[in-house]
Amino acid sequence: MMGKRTILAVIAALIIAIIFTACPTHPETVNQQLYPYLVVDSSGAIRVAAYVQAHTIRVPDDIELPNGKKADRFCGFLTDISKYAVTEVIFEPGITSICNNAFSGAINLTEVRLPEGLNSIGDGAFSVTGITELVIPESVTSIGKDAFAGTEITSLTIPASFTGKLVDIFGESIKTTLQSITIIGDGDIASDAFNDFAALTGVTVKP
Repeated sequence: MMGKRTILAVIAALIIAIIFTACPTHPETVNQQLYPYLVVDSSGAIRVAAYVQAHTIRVPDDIELPNGKKADRFCGFLTDISKYAVTEVIFEPGITSICNNAFSGAINLTEVRLPEGLNSIGDGAFSVTGITELVIPESVTSIGKDAFAGTEITSLTIPASFTGKLVDIFGESIKTTLQSITIIGDGDIASDAFNDFAALTGVTVKP
C-alpha cells in the first residue's frame, strides 16, 4: 500500500503532465550561434529568452518554422530581468507584427528601429519605455491603444495615413513633450491638429 508521500508525488506528476499536454506550443530555442537571446514557439511568436546579456537585440526575419513559414511576430520577454537589460531593439523587415505589451515597462529601452513592412503595433507595446525619438513606417496600418503611453517622445515621424488621435497611442503627455513631428505621404491634416501641443516647434510634411 502506497504511503501518503508517494500518493502526493504521483498526483503532482499527473498535474504536471496534464499542464504540458494542454500547452502544446512550448518555446523552442532559436539557433544559439546566431541568436542566443531568442526563443520562438510553433505559432511564430518570437520572445527574448529568460536571460539576456545583450543590450542591443536584433529581431530577425529568417527564423523558419517546421511548417516552412517564417516567424514574423515579436511578443515580448520571458522574464523582467531580460526586459530591463535591453537598451536598443532592431527589427528586420520581415517582422510584421508587435504584440500587445511586448516592451511595456522596458524602462532602459531608448532606441527602436521599426521596419518597413511592419503592419501592426499592439496595445501598450512600448508603454513606459525610455524612447524619445520614433519613426513609424508607412506600412503600419494599426496602432493599438496606449502603444507608447508613458514615454517622453520629443521627435516623431508618422505616416499621413494615420487618422487617429496621438493622445490615444501616446497618452496626454505627448502634448507637453513633442517638439517636432514629420508627416510622411499624402493625407488631409487639420490645421488645428496640434493646437494643444505646448512644446511643439516644428511640423514638417514630406509627400
